[in-house]
Amino acid sequence: MKKIVILLSAFGLLMAGCKKTDLAGNNPTGEGLVGFTLLTPSSGTKVVLNSATPSQAINFTWNPSKPGLTTAPTYKVVAVLRSGGDFNTPMLEFPSNNSGAATSLTLTYQQLDAALQAKAVAAGALTELSWSVKANNGDVTVQATTAFNLTVTRFQNGSTPFKLLAPVPTTTPLEINPTSTADNFTFRWTKSVPATGSPAVTYRILFAERKLDGNGNEIPINWATQTLFRITPGNNGADSFAVVSYQRLSDSVAAHGWADLGLQVNLKWTVEATSGNWKQLSDYQNNLFFLRQVKFYLVGGVQNPAWDINNPLEMITDKKSDRYGKVFYTYVKLDAGTEFKFFKTKGDWGSGYGNNGTSGAGFTTGYNVGGNFSVASTGIYRLTLDVGTNMAYIQQKQVGVVGGMQGWDPGAPLYGG
Repeated sequence: MKKIVILLSAFGLLMAGCKKTDLAGNNPTGEGLVGFTLLTPSSGTKVVLNSATPSQAINFTWNPSKPGLTTAPTYKVVAVLRSGGDFNTPMLEFPSNNSGAATSLTLTYQQLDAALQAKAVAAGALTELSWSVKANNGDVTVQATTAFNLTVTRFQNGSTPFKLLAPVPTTTPLEINPTSTADNFTFRWTKSVPATGSPAVTYRILFAERKLDGNGNEIPINWATQTLFRITPGNNGADSFAVVSYQRLSDSVAAHGWADLGLQVNLKWTVEATSGNWKQLSDYQNNLFFLRQVKFYLVGGVQNPAWDINNPLEMITDKKSDRYGKVFYTYVKLDAGTEFKFFKTKGDWGSGYGNNGTSGAGFTTGYNVGGNFSVASTGIYRLTLDVGTNMAYIQQKQVGVVGGMQGWDPGAPLYGG
């Protein structure tokens, strides 16, 4: 009997020396939860809630927190004021999708706006938040290892998304006459509808330079700082289209870096819709590439019928890179005393370039300056108009014959009668 008592005492000492495994530890071997990280929206995201699209959603996602053994956690998204906020007492909290089981949360603009309104955030006000996710399995609560910043602006005015329709983007440049007021681009887009209670929508067409990086990739445009010029449609901006003449567009780009008519113009364009304090860009931005094909014409007694401004003789463009858009020429037979004048635009008497002195000796680019040019003797002439130097040249050309009949003497060719 004494031996049995000793044996039981030894067993009691053995049991007292063992420790029960703690299954509530925050580690992968206990009934805990493993740390996890956030995914989207990325830190620094700025969201302006559009009252015209209340069902539009923001998607929050994160990696799962793995349970130690078998109990899967539920999740909730929590948000606090970026300055002075405490995740132990969050300003906002939302269970994740699927009653908290999913590693995602789909939150509509309407839901987020209502939550901010309930916290006395004013309409249209900007709120700087930090957000994170908490996982809980009934025993343990673990917060994501990071917190992301999110800036949210509450509902005020708004308008629905819209798309560009025309002109369609092209990969090759269009050729336009930069002096034409009759030819034009027609810009069109779908309408943006204002939110209930918001002012009527007005539009502006925005233009910026299209640029590429060193790898040939297009550089995104910040329209707030990189817009070169704007065009307002008719009806005080209410129209969802605008007819813009070639001349107006050419004059606009010339004032913003493309004064040289020989340069190809590479633009991006979009449309900005405004309703009250709400501004919305079209869903897409289009390319617009064009070359300004400058033309000059000859009008005068050389025509048949004479002085027909609606059917002028088109001059030839000198296409050398340093002369393109600046020098124009033609060859024509003129009788003595024949008068003529250079014109920039077909059908426009006001676009004439005149003679300020002896023919070919005094010329300026002012429209309709001076009188007509003329020649003193009948012959074949090369007429050259150099807009770059503000000069016109009238050079008589003679075609002679050299051959056995005159002894192959290039110094004394035979001229026709």
